[in-house]
Amino acid sequence: MNNILCWKWDSVKMGLAASSFLTAVTMLSQLSTKREGGGLFSNAEDYAKFLAALLGDNGTLLRKGMIEELEKPQLNEEGKAALEEMRNLWLMPELPREVTVDHALGGLVTTSNFLGGRAAGAMAWDGISNPNWLIDRVNGVAMIFFTQVWATDPDTKGLWSKLEKELYACLGK
Repeated sequence: MNNILCWKWDSVKMGLAASSFLTAVTMLSQLSTKREGGGLFSNAEDYAKFLAALLGDNGTLLRKGMIEELEKPQLNEEGKAALEEMRNLWLMPELPREVTVDHALGGLVTTSNFLGGRAAGAMAWDGISNPNWLIDRVNGVAMIFFTQVWATDPDTKGLWSKLEKELYACLGK
């Protein structure tokens, strides 16, 4: 863990281009059968650039200010109770119990800070094969961790938590 690479968002140094994503979008539009859901086909490097562009909220991918809409908590009291039930089933082990959460249009959003970790307003998500991502615009952090291991695997979730703690420690948080 001592060799973890830490960097802070610098839009001047990143030099982002949207061309990497165009191929996947074109391929999807040419499918003869419409399928449920949606998403992007990409690789880890381009995915990191995608999150960095969202982190910068500079209008590269979305109209300026749209990321704020994606991060805005959306749940009513009934929805918050259902989310709390999910936490009771231990479906979010990477978050300490004292951290409050809500659901936003873009993913799970923390609504309180936690020591050594993400700030209130940070947004994260994963998938069934554990493609974890995190955007914390308060601290200038975008983080990805991809596996091909079932999402509820405790070792994988534990590793994600360790990586997140190390990253924030590296940033002095």
